[in-house]
Amino acid sequence: MIKRFYLEITNACNLDCPFCDNAKGQSFMSWEAFDKYSDQIKEISPYVYFHVLGEPLMHPLFAEFMQAASAKNLKVTIVTNGSLLKKHPSILTYPALYKLAISIHSIKNPDREYRNIINNLIEDPRKAHLDLRFYDQLNDNQKDYLIELKERYGLKETKIKGQYLLTPNTSLSRQPFFKWPLIDDPFNSSYGTCKGIKEMLAILVDGRVTSCCLDPYGHNLLGDLNKESLYDIINSDQYKKVINDLNNNYLSLPLCQKCTYHQRFTKSS
Repeated sequence: MIKRFYLEITNACNLDCPFCDNAKGQSFMSWEAFDKYSDQIKEISPYVYFHVLGEPLMHPLFAEFMQAASAKNLKVTIVTNGSLLKKHPSILTYPALYKLAISIHSIKNPDREYRNIINNLIEDPRKAHLDLRFYDQLNDNQKDYLIELKERYGLKETKIKGQYLLTPNTSLSRQPFFKWPLIDDPFNSSYGTCKGIKEMLAILVDGRVTSCCLDPYGHNLLGDLNKESLYDIINSDQYKKVINDLNNNYLSLPLCQKCTYHQRFTKSS
């Protein structure tokens, strides 16, 4: 059962992070495409992430997309590096905003201005959830901000490994460093399963549908919304075969065989 969609409203980014192979181009989803894709998404799941590659806050129609998402009763998670939040001071006012996920590990130097913006969001009384993300591998500046957050708000452990609560509406996650897979990476395994495809799909900026947010080049291509509908894609023989393969611990798609993320969900044979 698909629980959420990753919608790449842009593949453009203002940063160059070592874990992300952002060499795709500078494309921005048109209003017409967003309206078409989001109409199809809402018929399957209300949960949509503005995320694959790219920085969503760069999109010139970001506000219009959020307003449209509200009209369609979608619940939007924004995944951002946070560097452009100062240009979006009213980001918490969008009714469609379900979660604001900020990848602080993307910022080499979270300076005082950046920290103050994040701190103000933490203390804002509005109810959208904040998710502050840190990799385990951090430079001194990132570690310093992590210590500041811990001293200022405290870190309350949750039932989820690596996740802590700062406030009732703000979580902080510490995860192992993970570099996104590339099709030219060495073969890893064909044994395993994953939540990708079964619980989530990604729609790239050009309308192609692929397995998850770790496939920004469409190597695990499942369909194209310029040629067919989401409904047709998830009811196709190809999609059903891939689901059956995953249920039998077989990674049949090419990028899945290079990716190590499935190890979080795969039981030893």
